[in-house]
Amino acid sequence: MINKDNGALTQFGNMWEKKAASLNVAYAHGKPVSERGTGCVFCHRITKAEDAGGNTDLTVNIKDRESYLFEDSGNRFLNWLSEKQINASSLQHKKSYSNPELYQSSLYCATCHNEFTSGPGANINDNFGEWLASPFNAPDKPEQHKTCIDCHMTQDVKDFNHKVAGQSTQDGPVKKNMRSHHFAGGNYYFTGMRSAEHKKISIDILKTALSLDVEKSGSDFTAKITNVNSGHDMPGGARRQVWLEVVATDASGQSIFESGVMNDGYIPKSARKFIKVSVDENDKPVGLRFWRYVKIGKDTRIKSGETRLEKFKLPAEIKYPVTISTRVLYQVFAKGLTEKVRAAFPEEKIPEPEVIELVKVVKKYSQ
Repeated sequence: MINKDNGALTQFGNMWEKKAASLNVAYAHGKPVSERGTGCVFCHRITKAEDAGGNTDLTVNIKDRESYLFEDSGNRFLNWLSEKQINASSLQHKKSYSNPELYQSSLYCATCHNEFTSGPGANINDNFGEWLASPFNAPDKPEQHKTCIDCHMTQDVKDFNHKVAGQSTQDGPVKKNMRSHHFAGGNYYFTGMRSAEHKKISIDILKTALSLDVEKSGSDFTAKITNVNSGHDMPGGARRQVWLEVVATDASGQSIFESGVMNDGYIPKSARKFIKVSVDENDKPVGLRFWRYVKIGKDTRIKSGETRLEKFKLPAEIKYPVTISTRVLYQVFAKGLTEKVRAAFPEEKIPEPEVIELVKVVKKYSQ
């Protein structure tokens, strides 16, 4: 690792085992925190979001707020007493840790989820810019307008318009649209390491992103893929891959045409892939050498609201009826990347990222 942070993966995020030693320092207001991961205090004490391109262009202030009596005490009983004051005087807590207007702004999320390289300033992830150009950025059409939290912090990730009521605190008021803090996104792999529930939520939200339709005319076959439900390009992130798989079989069940069928866990080069490829100053793909990244050399991702037509030519001589199975598939990391990480950390027993079927259409044609 460039920053020498090459400890075992088991060390990541285990604040409980560490007895939250560094987090306890954070409670002494104004002192720096050194802890892997992002917790409640960090997000809820962001007081300003800049528009400088990302890379955490924000202000976090954990000092200038009203505190409860004994909350910084090292005595467990006094700490318990301090926590009881939160319910007793919840308005003070809400004032210190809630900024709804900021949270509703997509710029709030962009401060971390937009990324650029230090030095050349090349844009790595532009989720915010993609959302600005999307149909979801429609403040004059409330029924259509959605910001980041309307999709990624909703209780029902299968239907973003379904607002689920609930209580965010014990004995707290019932909110008409209680925000989920699962932060559902496309990385089912890492969230699945945390829990099966998180993995399911991630896969559920992924399956809402695209729609698929197909049509056949003679030997011409067309797949129509539309980004119907993602507020940014699909796929998001840096290394995720989405591709189209088409398999046609004749009346005898024999395969007569294939495209995008994986071979030993690898996507064939001829597959119709929806990805972005980062290149260096000589237009060569940087691969894992991300520090050489200068620009995007190739970008076939599907923009929000866009319909992509992928055309195929089937064999002229076919025994009808013909069955054509078309799938849009998703994998969070390529097998090649997984193999390199396994080689570097053989003791970790890193699992293979599974392939997720986002949408599938099977049709039979008589001619």
